[in-house]
Amino acid sequence: MRCVGQVMMLMVLVGTMPAIAQETLVGLRAKAVQGDYDAQRGLAGCLGEEAGACPTQPEPDPVQVCTWRMIILTSENPRVSEGDGEAYERDCGFQTIGQLEQAAALAEAQRLFSEIYKRDMPVKRLLQTTR
Repeated sequence: MRCVGQVMMLMVLVGTMPAIAQETLVGLRAKAVQGDYDAQRGLAGCLGEEAGACPTQPEPDPVQVCTWRMIILTSENPRVSEGDGEAYERDCGFQTIGQLEQAAALAEAQRLFSEIYKRDMPVKRLLQTTR
């Protein structure tokens, strides 16, 4: 009888895992739009294909990944690193997404950046990053 109870509890926990992961993704997004650097990086990784970035991986969304990489890089946060520049080049480069997707990512990044930081996104910073 005890074993049946443990199995039932395990089934309940496993059944709620996607909901917990979704809440985590929703929580990351909420923090990201408040300007939280770590949440922005985590969200970009989670929406991309970085192993272990999320409890469960959502469908990769290359446009959203690129959008958040652009926001991170132009945020002027003192914690922005060379690794962020490399992630931007990897996730926003032509070998990863096409020109139309890049344009869509830039438009969304500009919109979100204005919402988050209450100013225009310094797009020229993105040009300084590319080699």
